[in-house]
Amino acid sequence: MSKRKQTTGTTSRKRTKQSRSKQRAAVDQAPSLWGDPKAQRAALAGAIALVIIIGFALSIKPLRKHVAALRSAERIEVSLAFPGSPAPDVGALNDSAQQAGGAPVGGLDWLPDAEKRRIITLIERDVSSDPFDVESLRRARSALLATGWFSSVTSVRRGPGGKVVVDATWRSPAAAVRWKGRDYLVSQEATLLPLTFDPGAPDEPRVILGAAVGPPTDANGAAKYGARWPRADVAAAVTLLKRIRERDDAWRRVAAVDVSRWSKNGALAIISPDGAEIVWGSAPGEEQPWESPPEKKLDVFVGLWQDDRWLSRGKPLVELHRPIPEMDTRPGG
Repeated sequence: MSKRKQTTGTTSRKRTKQSRSKQRAAVDQAPSLWGDPKAQRAALAGAIALVIIIGFALSIKPLRKHVAALRSAERIEVSLAFPGSPAPDVGALNDSAQQAGGAPVGGLDWLPDAEKRRIITLIERDVSSDPFDVESLRRARSALLATGWFSSVTSVRRGPGGKVVVDATWRSPAAAVRWKGRDYLVSQEATLLPLTFDPGAPDEPRVILGAAVGPPTDANGAAKYGARWPRADVAAAVTLLKRIRERDDAWRRVAAVDVSRWSKNGALAIISPDGAEIVWGSAPGEEQPWESPPEKKLDVFVGLWQDDRWLSRGKPLVELHRPIPEMDTRPGG
C-alpha cells in the first residue's frame, strides 16, 4: 500500500513538471512584439500621434482665446461697394458688386451719406473682431437684408488684413410713392426702401400718385423694407417709368405717374412738370389689343410739345391708349 501511494505521488509530480515545461515552451515559441523592429516602430509612431492629437485638442481652445484677445482691440474695417463707387479692391476675394438687375455698381451716387454711415455702423455693430466667430457674420448678413437695400447678400466674410468683405446686390430706386403726405421710396422691383421724403423735396425722384393702399408693414404695423408694395398699381407705374427712362426726350417730360384709374380699367396717366395730364393706358407689356405699342405712344407723347394745337389749348388731357390718340377739346378740358 505504501509503495502504491509513493508511485502515485511520483507520477503526479512528473505530470505537473511536464505541463509547466509545455507552457514555457509555448510562451517561448509565441511571436514577441518587442522582438519585431517593424512592430516596434509602428507602435512608437502610433503613440506619438496619439500624444499629438491629445495635445492639440487640449491647446486649441486656449489658442483661439489668445488670438481672439489679440484681435479684440482692433477696429473692424468694412469693405462694401456703394452705388456710384468702384468695387473695393480686396484681391481674389472681391466679387463684382451688383445693382438689382445685374448692372455693376457705379454711375449716379444716389445713396445719401447718412445711409452709408448707417449701413457701415450696422456691420461694425454685429461683426465681432474674433476671427473664429462665424455667427456674428451671419447676424450681419441678416441685418443687411432687413434694411431693404439689398436684393441679395451673397456673403459677409473676413478678408485679408482684418477686413470684413460684403458681397451683395443693391436695389436701386425707381420712384417715390405718395401716401398720406409722405413720399416713400420704392425700388425697380416696386419694393419698399428705407427712405421717405417730404413732397417736393429737392432731388426727389419721380412720384407715383393715387396708390390704392399704403406701404407694406409687418405684423406689428412697422414698415417692412424689402417687401413689394401690396397692390400691383405701384408695380405697373414702376414698369412704365422704366420704359420711359430709356428715352431722354420723354423722361424729362415726366414728373409723376397717376395710378388712380388703374383699379378701374388698368390705365396709367403721366403728369408733366408743368401739370399736363396724358393718359398712357396699360403698363408696357400688358397692352390691350387696341392699344398702340409703347414706342409709338412715346413718339406721340414727345410730339405733343411740338403740337401747336395742343399747346395753344393749354395742354388739355390726351388719351394715348385709344386706337387713335384723343385730345380733350371741351372748353377747359
